[in-house]
This record gives sequence, structure tokens and C-alpha cells, in this order.
Amino acid sequence: MEDKSFDYQVDMRRQLGKAALSVPNNIAEGFERCSTKELMNFLYIARGSAGEVRSMLYVIARSERYASLENARKELHELAESIGRQSKGCRH
Repeated sequence: MEDKSFDYQVDMRRQLGKAALSVPNNIAEGFERCSTKELMNFLYIARGSAGEVRSMLYVIARSERYASLENARKELHELAESIGRQSKGCRH
């Protein structure tokens, strides 16, 4: 049986997907610019998107509605944290 927990929060599901997809897209776009300055700017944006993903995953963690998704949530959170650490030196 398919888990339909996210069916109740379609907007959250879509926003989480958009934020997650924004991370690699911004990294790729920055890389293709062939400019260190622009790459750093896009890495900064990607890091912000990773933060947005983590924020949404915290909301999910606090909701009993998504208890069945806990393992997937933890895995995604670890990945988002890793991305944030890898791009940490880009700007501050």
C-alpha cells in the first residue's frame, strides 16, 4: 500500500520538491557561467535552498502526520546538511 501522508499537504510537497531541485540547478548554473564570482553567488543561492529544505524537514519532523516518513526525512536532512557544509565557504 502506498503511503499517502503527503497527499494532505500538497503545497508543502511541491515547495519541498522545488527547493530540493533548486540546489543542484543553481550549482550547475553557477558552474556553467565560467566565472568564479558567479559560481560563488550561485553556490550561495544553493546553500539557501538547502536551508529551506532543512526548515521544511523540521516542520515535517514535528508533525505526527508524517511519522511514517521519518527514515526518509532523516536521510534528506543529512543530505541537506552536507550540501550546506560543502558550500559554507562561499560567502559570509
